Amino acid sequence: MLDEKRFLSIWGFIILIGFIITQFVVYGGWYLFIPIIWVILVLIGFGVMSVKTSYGSNSKEGLLWLLFVGIGFIMTTSIVTGFLLIDQWYLGSIWLILLGLGALTEGFSVKKNPEMILGIIWVIAGVILFGITGMIDFEFLFLAIAFGVPLIGVGEYMKKH
Repeated sequence: MLDEKRFLSIWGFIILIGFIITQFVVYGGWYLFIPIIWVILVLIGFGVMSVKTSYGSNSKEGLLWLLFVGIGFIMTTSIVTGFLLIDQWYLGSIWLILLGLGALTEGFSVKKNPEMILGIIWVIAGVILFGITGMIDFEFLFLAIAFGVPLIGVGEYMKKH
């Protein structure tokens, strides 16, 4: 069984690598590959999760994350297709805030301070990114650091405690 502590670090590495790859894909002008990259990475992440973690399909935490990720995918699809008239460059900040709220919600519901801290970091990073979007050329590297590094850090912290 894969425990939650190891799982968080694995997701952190997946996200870190995914955004670094996305940064180079964007610079190369290969925008059509971005959804393919992320579908593959999310399937890998959920595949790792399905090995059997505490986030099984019956857990309220698993359902909570499916809800937040589902909302994120619906919003992303709505923005990319033009249904919602929001600039696509704001997707990174939307995901940071959305998943930050998810981490905060889970942290409060199961009384896990590291996840609450993770949620706070992501929400703050999302607000910062929202303010600087369009002014920076390294948004995806910002996302790699803002998402991946704290997630790896929380996973490693939780392994020791």
